[in-house]
Amino acid sequence: MDCIAIVGLLCLANPTSVILSPPSTIYRYADIVIGTAKAEIILSSDNLSEFDLRRMARACKDATCVWYHKYCERTPSEVTCSYTLNYSSYAKVLRLSASNAASFGMAEQSIGLIDRRGRDAAVVPLSLLSEVSADAQPPTCRHSGRGPQCTEGNGS
Repeated sequence: MDCIAIVGLLCLANPTSVILSPPSTIYRYADIVIGTAKAEIILSSDNLSEFDLRRMARACKDATCVWYHKYCERTPSEVTCSYTLNYSSYAKVLRLSASNAASFGMAEQSIGLIDRRGRDAAVVPLSLLSEVSADAQPPTCRHSGRGPQCTEGNGS
């Protein structure tokens, strides 16, 4: 995948427009148009959720894998999916909407997740994140403190 623009470690192959919100101390986002589809990426916020990798789906391209939660809603006039991503400190939440399945599929193929953890950066296409959850909320746990605890080696 060739990246024309990179926003919050997302590779955008065919963006029509990208609008970044003004700098803020607690919340920053980008609105992206890809054809007739629209994406909103939360670039930073004060929500410091810790996700339970044991209960998140995994998508891999070659040796690069990302953990995610995908929840979709469909109406007669729109397809919308929210992706919660656990692969970087940027762009942890992505919401993608389109007026039909074809436009949605085109937009999904035009977005990739850039993983810089290895020696070289790798891109996992958003279209590989195919497992859809019936639960709107991503699974969370705590690495320390109160709440359901992540188990060493399974959710940390």
